[in-house]
Amino acid sequence: MTIIYVYCNGNSNVGLGHFFRCFYLCKALKTANINNKITFIGDFSSIPAQKLKENDFPTIPLSNLEAETIAHIAKNADALIIDSYQINQKFVDHLDRKPFTTIYFDDFSILNFSKAGIVINFRVGAEKLFQYHSKAELKGAKYFPVSQKLQNLRHQKLLKQPHPIRNILICMGGADLYGIGKLVSLTLAQCFKQAHIKLLTNKDIFKTTPLSTSGNIEILPLTQKISDFFNESD
Repeated sequence: MTIIYVYCNGNSNVGLGHFFRCFYLCKALKTANINNKITFIGDFSSIPAQKLKENDFPTIPLSNLEAETIAHIAKNADALIIDSYQINQKFVDHLDRKPFTTIYFDDFSILNFSKAGIVINFRVGAEKLFQYHSKAELKGAKYFPVSQKLQNLRHQKLLKQPHPIRNILICMGGADLYGIGKLVSLTLAQCFKQAHIKLLTNKDIFKTTPLSTSGNIEILPLTQKISDFFNESD
């Protein structure tokens, strides 16, 4: 049995991306060994809270990002997984001095993770773009943790012959704090004039920035059944 703690958040402030990549990684770890004991630490809204409950992952509520508090909670852990854009070098250095193995999801390679146990960066091309000098580095899209359903769908898509792009799906995450979804949608609408574009987003964001300049953009609410949209998309 391996004792694993996971720090991430899943709420209206940060969206659900950090949560779901940790969640699917932990589901895989549980499948690999049902005796692995995995506990989530963080602030979780209704959807992630329900997912954790359904999969028997205990949770410890924590609203403040404090390395000392997290280290105390995980003091008996074999490994601690961290996924947050809010961490800084002081946070990393504090946890890396602890006896448990630190595992970080990272997208930007800004911080020094040389003393970390494992760094996971699943960006396309990460193998060539980033050097962390940590004990282990899992880099590239093959390390993107998703559900088995989405993995199967991707394999099916790769076997199909290329054809003209007619359906485009855009999902910038639950928060999209900077309105990138609007910019990407309008740009793609100009580039692919015959395509139908579906933008999955929090509709409240677009009350002040309506997409009224293009008729081929459809705004839809966020959903847990995103694989249905993937199946229709080019």
